[in-house]
Amino acid sequence: MQDAFVAENGNAIGNFELIGYVVPGGKSGETEGNTTNFTYKQEGTYPTDNSAVDPAAFVAWSAKNKAKLNDCESGQDANWELQITIADNSDGATWKTKSLSTGCKALTPNFDKIGNGGTYEGS
Repeated sequence: MQDAFVAENGNAIGNFELIGYVVPGGKSGETEGNTTNFTYKQEGTYPTDNSAVDPAAFVAWSAKNKAKLNDCESGQDANWELQITIADNSDGATWKTKSLSTGCKALTPNFDKIGNGGTYEGS
């Protein structure tokens, strides 16, 4: 969805509403959703008029578990994140993923391989 938005709007990244993404457990236009086991959230700062943001890399999506799952602790902070930016060649968006906890990485060993830009550094 983000790739299509970038292709149609140039060097800008849209929020969930602009790209037509409905967060799991949420409704259209919502930036956070809850399922039985997880909370999903739109991250980043977007203008209040729903215009697109600057294409600098930032965390745009996060998920956290509501309860401890094996060695994956629950808490205030997200355990999985997706970072997005405009591709260097202006050919859509580049996204990178990261499991923020070793215990959670064991639950989703392939999460860090999702996307087209690899794993990002930092928190």
